[in-house]
Amino acid sequence: MDIASNHRLAALLIENAVEYAIFTMDDKGVVTSWSPGAEKILGYAVDEIVGKNFSMLFTVSDLAAGSPPQELAMALENGRAEDTRWHVRKSGERFWANGMTMRIADSQPPALLKILRDETPAKLAEEQRILLLNELNHRIKNTLTIIQSITEQTLRSANVDPVARATLTERLMALSQAHNVLTDENWAGADLETILRQALGAHLGPNKARVRLDGPAVRLSPHQAVAMALALHELATNALKYGSLSNDAAW
Repeated sequence: MDIASNHRLAALLIENAVEYAIFTMDDKGVVTSWSPGAEKILGYAVDEIVGKNFSMLFTVSDLAAGSPPQELAMALENGRAEDTRWHVRKSGERFWANGMTMRIADSQPPALLKILRDETPAKLAEEQRILLLNELNHRIKNTLTIIQSITEQTLRSANVDPVARATLTERLMALSQAHNVLTDENWAGADLETILRQALGAHLGPNKARVRLDGPAVRLSPHQAVAMALALHELATNALKYGSLSNDAAW
């Protein structure tokens, strides 16, 4: 395929890639070409944007932070610059975009190609998911606190053996602490080391140096993390009473 055919094919692809905003710029960020996809996503017609600086597509906060020139400099120096941020349409509406700016090879003077895709629906869905998850975490934490309080009051009024009462209360605390770790991770799981440090730290207090942790990184599912936290609580409790943690040895 000759050079002219390659150029026609590239133009055809850009013309029909309407789900992507594709445009070219000089090394100062001045727009030199504008695709139908760019017009669809950003709202500017070709004659409204060509000759203007692409910085007009950035939010006020990103302009203040110097994001446009930083993006240009990175693309010119490294050949490409990726960005995921809010951009601004002609209407003033903000939208979340995943984009990339690339230096066009062998272009003299230097020229750049910018491609971005509107990811607003996915961004809003993720924000809604996090909002709901935070609300769920808040409710779970409150529920566990209430359960601990009710359990403590019930066992105390029933004259249950203090040792048994303390054991159950500590187990509920271990469960609550495991939930706190998972909450920090948005319930995507937890690292085994984090669970180990949290579970053992509750028993060691200022003597944490007595325990050395070593081994490969292991990721636990939420179910595994809770089960491991409870098992470690039992092991540490027994070690405090009868095992290594009942003396001054390190392990």
